[in-house]
Amino acid sequence: MAFAEGDEETPLLLGLLDAPRRLDTVEVATNNDEQTVKSIKPNVLRIESQKELILECGKAKISLREDGRVLILGGYVLSRSRGVNKIKGGSVQVN
Repeated sequence: MAFAEGDEETPLLLGLLDAPRRLDTVEVATNNDEQTVKSIKPNVLRIESQKELILECGKAKISLREDGRVLILGGYVLSRSRGVNKIKGGSVQVN
């Protein structure tokens, strides 16, 4: 704090504080296992990595690599669509 000529009756304004920024919606809930679940729901969420981005939960894993490869690994993988579900590529291998 600063005061004009050291007089505590006359404080000086040294700067302005920004209003606190509100996080996008954050929901906290408790599931059946009594574990806390946090959810953030922004309009757009962008996560970037230079080499590889990995999402992992138990035996499931999604890996995005800088060379364009996308790996989806899991004991059970389901692809479901209300519209067309396309598989396109230079070549497509099934089994």
